[in-house]
Amino acid sequence: MLDSGAFSAYNKHMEIDIEALIAEIRGGDWDEAVALDSIGNPAQSLKNSMHMKEAGVNVVPVFHYGEDWDMLAEYQRHFKKVGLSCRFGEPLDLSYKWVGQCFTRGWPHLYHSFGWTSERVIMEYPWHSVDSSTWTVAPRKFGNWSEFGKMSVRRFYDQRDEIEYAWRLERAADRRWSKVYATAEWQAMIRAYDTQTPSGAEKAVVA
Repeated sequence: MLDSGAFSAYNKHMEIDIEALIAEIRGGDWDEAVALDSIGNPAQSLKNSMHMKEAGVNVVPVFHYGEDWDMLAEYQRHFKKVGLSCRFGEPLDLSYKWVGQCFTRGWPHLYHSFGWTSERVIMEYPWHSVDSSTWTVAPRKFGNWSEFGKMSVRRFYDQRDEIEYAWRLERAADRRWSKVYATAEWQAMIRAYDTQTPSGAEKAVVA
């Protein structure tokens, strides 16, 4: 998955050329890419997502915590997979309630978790995919190598433990959600997503 870089650009007060992003997606070996969302402007985010889809690239739009639920419905109407983005300072319990609402409203739609990959959230909801930079932190949190109790890793760095941690968590999630992944509803969504061909015939509206 290719990230659009919208969040980093927003923090640095930079703009991303959407046509250049489309060209990169087309020219690279990308199975999917994140649509260029306009943080704080849901209508523009939807417009960008539809423009990229109409350009023939497979994009995952981003639905943010606090946006109107009609936007989620609109994304689900036009895209087989939707990214969910929260953890913007709201209390943790509200983040879980919000994600739960998304799954309740959209199941069996495919969801991607942006920036939130804690073991709890992965084991609590059947995501299609997740990503964050914090997966590299968990195995050596607070300068200790969690696999070996309190062994200090402050003076050296080995990414193998991080990769092993991610693999173990992925396998645990596969076991946790194996019955869900085997349902006809989920398999139908997977087949539809894997075989989708972007169409330029659709027009999105925001209620």
